[in-house]
Amino acid sequence: MRSRSLVFKGVTLKVEQPDCVGGLELDEMLDGLVSTRPLEADTQRPLQLSVQLIGSRTAVVPEGVLLFVAEGFRGVENDQDFYLTDGSSTLYLQSGNNRAVAYIAPSFFAKEGQIKHTFWAYAILKLLRTCGFYSLHAAGLIAPAGWGVLIAGPSGCGKSTLTLGMIRTGWGALSDDAVLLCAEPAGVKALALRKYLYIDVASPQNSDLPDGPQQTDYSGRCRRKLTIEKLYPGQQLSESAPADVLIFPRIVRDAQSSMVPLDDGSTLRHLLLASGPQLFDRRTLAGQFEILKILLRRARAYELRAGLDLYREPAILEALLEQRS
Repeated sequence: MRSRSLVFKGVTLKVEQPDCVGGLELDEMLDGLVSTRPLEADTQRPLQLSVQLIGSRTAVVPEGVLLFVAEGFRGVENDQDFYLTDGSSTLYLQSGNNRAVAYIAPSFFAKEGQIKHTFWAYAILKLLRTCGFYSLHAAGLIAPAGWGVLIAGPSGCGKSTLTLGMIRTGWGALSDDAVLLCAEPAGVKALALRKYLYIDVASPQNSDLPDGPQQTDYSGRCRRKLTIEKLYPGQQLSESAPADVLIFPRIVRDAQSSMVPLDDGSTLRHLLLASGPQLFDRRTLAGQFEILKILLRRARAYELRAGLDLYREPAILEALLEQRS
């Protein structure tokens, strides 16, 4: 067995997998994560993901509550234990143990890369939830003045385009497509999760970016995969100050973009949809709701009606934010 470790704000995630096994896509997943601090020898909250090959055997999944069905996998909760299975391969997370075991059958290696990435993402994000880190399908940005912005929404709503546009104007960035939220005395802090920025190669605004192979992003779309730190050294940060502004983009055909304030009810619905409902469980949901409540109290929330002007010049977002400050 070989192991790798990452640290997310004092929480060590240790991943163990069999030697010399190709086709798992686990190493690629780990390579794309941002470790927020150098590894410390004494970490108070260790997490462990262990991978075991089971050959022709089938991991047993007990009867329980069916939480979801997606991409050929079923999420099952038994008491407070969690199982993610396709009937052959199974991820098992035992309640209160801070450890997950992935039992991998031969059929797993034949799955599409995106499906394997999703499987490992579930494993890692479920473990991080046990220590109070909750994922949000969002881009994290930091203004030159130090205040934080979260742009949340589904794939295709413009998060990557807006992120790149703000980086070009000198803003700092956490992650393009996903951040981790955790509670801090001053509010809610956002942590970087992924290193990469996925860019629409067809957009003329991106013609100055380095050439590279097109790859499938986390939502299955074929785009160019670039590393934020290599493109703009020093502008990818590991964490931000408590989030001050929440933005939920919606693409419209208007010539000019606008930002419309949202009430707490609408903001909460948007946040829940962007929080990965398939990851919810009884043991960690209360902690997640508490973080979302803090965000509601502290941050200003807007629907961004992204028009043609914003598509042509994403940095217009800065002017829209200044108008609302």
